[in-house]
Amino acid sequence: MVHDNVEGFRRLMRFCQAREIPLVYASSAAVYGIREGIMKQDASAEPATRYAFSKMLLDNLAREAMNTRPHWRIVGLRYFNVYGPNESHKKHAASMVYQLALQMMAGKRPRIFKYGQQKRDFVYVKDVVEATLLAATCGRSGIYNVGSGKARSFNELVAVLNDVLGTSYGPEYFDNPYPFYQPFTQADLAAAKGQLGYSPKFSLEEGVRDYLAMLRA
Repeated sequence: MVHDNVEGFRRLMRFCQAREIPLVYASSAAVYGIREGIMKQDASAEPATRYAFSKMLLDNLAREAMNTRPHWRIVGLRYFNVYGPNESHKKHAASMVYQLALQMMAGKRPRIFKYGQQKRDFVYVKDVVEATLLAATCGRSGIYNVGSGKARSFNELVAVLNDVLGTSYGPEYFDNPYPFYQPFTQADLAAAKGQLGYSPKFSLEEGVRDYLAMLRA
């Protein structure tokens, strides 16, 4: 994973630099690791997985390019917990919104880690697309958070899904087997708002309602 992510990115950077093509790339909130509080992009990276480590290396390469080639434009976007249409191909790596919705639509109780109090910054893909388009047309380099700016618990997510689906399923809690699991994510959006003009439009309730209408169709 590290080799493919990093070396593929390095080659793409070289290609774009040689032709003065601006580059927008996908980083991740995973680089922040396991911590509490709002995540600011100037905070130190503390990756807890190979995937997060590979994204940290991408950010390091991007910063080096910003310093050595200030006239070339590169923008990194640290996507938080994205959900929305056309993610079914990701299977077990698809968003929890998708996975829990499928369980509940099949008449099953939603399965979440004990005791559903973990909080994530769930961001709807339509907001992510908007942020990415803004990054593609902005006039400066940088690394920015892309999230909703709000942390919502998995218990809250189940309640939202029940409301949209018209169901009343209680969660089925089970032990979390992953020591590297992020129990909390929340994006600080000050830089993204100030420098990209990004402002998320979908609350969790609005995003889930829009998404489930498409899933049902």
